[in-house]
Amino acid sequence: MAQYPMSPCHSRMLLTVIKIMKNQRNYARANLVLGYAIATASALSFPNPFNMQFGRNHDTSDGLDQEGKHFEDNLLMQQEKKRQEEKAMVREARARFCNPCSDALTSANALQSFELAADPFEFCQKKLLHLKPMDDMSKKTTGIPSR
Repeated sequence: MAQYPMSPCHSRMLLTVIKIMKNQRNYARANLVLGYAIATASALSFPNPFNMQFGRNHDTSDGLDQEGKHFEDNLLMQQEKKRQEEKAMVREARARFCNPCSDALTSANALQSFELAADPFEFCQKKLLHLKPMDDMSKKTTGIPSR
């Protein structure tokens, strides 16, 4: 397990997959299963790449007159509407990779698409993903020897 650049728990998971796949004689998709297991173990090792937090303005109003209070209420309503739109964008972006059975498989699907992208930075921008966890997951999967 020391050969795998991840926690012992995730390394054991990969060793279990390898053991199961060895028992499956003539299984044509063994490498595909192992690839998804590696991506899943990597995804579990990092923070959720889908957690996008948008900036918010937390100004407080002390001593505002009636007109200032109305302006602030209007501003707060606009900020809330924008926040709801941003949350909807994040849900839509996550739905592209969604696997209803597992968050880890959802992250693995995102990782697979990330690794196939020509420009990872642009990919993360368009899909509303965090670049750092995606890049770290990708590097971790390339560090695992294929045996």
